[in-house]
Amino acid sequence: MESCTGNFSGRHKLCSETAYSVEMAARRAIAATVLIIGIVAVIVGVIYFVVPAGSLPSFIPGHLAGVTNKHTNRGMAGIVVGVVLVVLALVLGRRSRSPYPR
Repeated sequence: MESCTGNFSGRHKLCSETAYSVEMAARRAIAATVLIIGIVAVIVGVIYFVVPAGSLPSFIPGHLAGVTNKHTNRGMAGIVVGVVLVVLALVLGRRSRSPYPR
């Protein structure tokens, strides 16, 4: 495997392009992860709005046996956080212009 430490202009450009593509792949992976977390947060927020506290699934915090009111504050927080995360994922995942023309 060749090293990218040489001062040859062709090799330096190739190493820079490889580093750029690795950086873009990492950004896309992070964006995909943030997008999934954001979508899950929106879904959980909607569940808090729609389902009464006594009927919440056991894996969601806030289950109160026999209570019929809904967790509107938690629902609002989940939806807001989810929307912010989805927007962040879209910003992170957008294609930026490559500094290396093809």
